[in-house]
Amino acid sequence: MDFVFAAIFEVFINLYIELMTLIVPEKKVNKKKLKFIAAIEAAALFVAVIIGFCMIAESDGANVSGKVLLITASAIMKWPDSTSL
Repeated sequence: MDFVFAAIFEVFINLYIELMTLIVPEKKVNKKKLKFIAAIEAAALFVAVIIGFCMIAESDGANVSGKVLLITASAIMKWPDSTSL
């Protein structure tokens, strides 16, 4: 079962890295594309929090990768304000 969660964790890390490289503009990025990227990142972070929580709950708090996933995703998240985009 740990293999499945490790594989899911690996997919999310690769997805996160790909999304972060999309944010760095090679040319001028319009506001619509930036909002789309931010929405995808927010959805990925939300899913990471849910998976991390499930990993911790399944192992009664002993799963370290679940704790790392939950803490990292929670730390990256922030509430959007009207001036951010």
